[in-house]
Amino acid sequence: MYTRQNATQSLPVPSRWGIDAEIAGKPIVRGTITINSISGNSFTGTANFRGDPIPIQNMG
Repeated sequence: MYTRQNATQSLPVPSRWGIDAEIAGKPIVRGTITINSISGNSFTGTANFRGDPIPIQNMG
């Protein structure tokens, strides 16, 4: 996969994203990722599967 090194991107913060999967050809949402803050190349938020939020933090 090619990653652009100097591209500017923006995401709404806070934002919630669904984690999608298919079973027997039917789409389902298996969980969500919530991005609470973005600073430089780091972000904080939670991943939520079946009601149990898991804190995530990317240190860049």
